[in-house]
Amino acid sequence: MNKIDVVYQRFEGIFAKVSDFVPEAKIHYDPFTSLVGVMLSAQTRDEMTAKACEQLFAVAKTPHEILALTDDRLRELIRPVGMYNTKTKNL
Repeated sequence: MNKIDVVYQRFEGIFAKVSDFVPEAKIHYDPFTSLVGVMLSAQTRDEMTAKACEQLFAVAKTPHEILALTDDRLRELIRPVGMYNTKTKNL
């Protein structure tokens, strides 16, 4: 066992494991939608991220489709997330 494994083993004994559960809203099989989901999730609860992703991906799932949206429409779709104005610009 190497030193890193020993350190991890000690931490496991000290800190309780929270959970391996990953909310379904954060599981995307397409790399682009995963990236967008991560961008939207910053400073936002999982429930709100899921709602925004659902609304956005119902309308646009590709970079080209998102670029075709107006800023106002994109802002409307991702409004459930925090800092949606900044995230609209970033997207």
